[in-house]
Amino acid sequence: MPRTIDDVLRHVTAALPGSEHHPGQLEMARAVAGALDTGRHLIVQAGTGTCKSLAYLVPALESGRRVVIATATKALQEQLAGKDLPFLAEHLERPFS
Repeated sequence: MPRTIDDVLRHVTAALPGSEHHPGQLEMARAVAGALDTGRHLIVQAGTGTCKSLAYLVPALESGRRVVIATATKALQEQLAGKDLPFLAEHLERPFS
């Protein structure tokens, strides 16, 4: 049975220490997955605490497509490369590079 983006995101976030349910994160992940599926552009604004990075990384990685992610700050770039992507490499069933 194919996994939905909801299933994958719930699995991943459940592995986070002190994980909490973030409805905005799930909504954003669905929107990103939909944009990737249809080839449409998407702009999302989400507040602090939404866990935005997982909301766009999980559907991007699950899509199996090559994606480019641009960050506004070096700190976010370091978070993605040093924390979020290694965490996802450990907890996603789909390998990526």
